[in-house]
Amino acid sequence: MSVKSSISLTDQQDAFARSLVESGRYSSMSSVLQQGLELLRQKTETEAVETAALRELVQRRLNGPMISATEMESRVAAMIERKRRVFVWALEYSEDAARDFELIFDHLFDAYVELGTRLARLWNVR
Repeated sequence: MSVKSSISLTDQQDAFARSLVESGRYSSMSSVLQQGLELLRQKTETEAVETAALRELVQRRLNGPMISATEMESRVAAMIERKRRVFVWALEYSEDAARDFELIFDHLFDAYVELGTRLARLWNVR
């Protein structure tokens, strides 16, 4: 069943949709809009599933064993030292080994911070 509806598009949106019809990719403006809405529905459902999975993971972590900030700092320092030892041998042949190690460490640190930020943002969205 289809439902008639009136919508407003920007000039750019209208031009893009018409170009898809004119190129033969879609048979009508309705087909273009239906496909766009279907993709948006799929994206929304996927995001909802991912958010639910992340919330469940965070909740499991919160319900699991906790460690003190001091213990966490100790574990992070040990992990960084292990990573440093693994990377140092590869960097010995580099003229800029210190700079290379610093770049690698910065990328790892940024990745951990970004992951934490994303998890915090997702957890706070209710």
